[in-house]
Amino acid sequence: MPIIFIEREEEVIRALHLASFNGNIGDIANHVGFWNLFKKYVTNDVEVTYLEIREYYKSWNLRQFNDSFADLVNRYDLLVIGGGNFKKDTHSNSV
Repeated sequence: MPIIFIEREEEVIRALHLASFNGNIGDIANHVGFWNLFKKYVTNDVEVTYLEIREYYKSWNLRQFNDSFADLVNRYDLLVIGGGNFKKDTHSNSV
């Protein structure tokens, strides 16, 4: 699928990153690496807001994927979901 670039008047991209930030060190390293590469190859003019995905777990029951979530996402220019497991998982029980 081709990447489509949209011309914008604003210079800074406002990004919402939904992922696990309270997980293991590998996830956090992936987040840092992702944003470093984004700033290097896309633009350095990005402001990132981090949103903990675990707050959406049914067991935590702090937030829901509903109209409020859609409204939140629509306040940003970019939504990034995840971060860990960017590379191919080699575990035998993987789907």
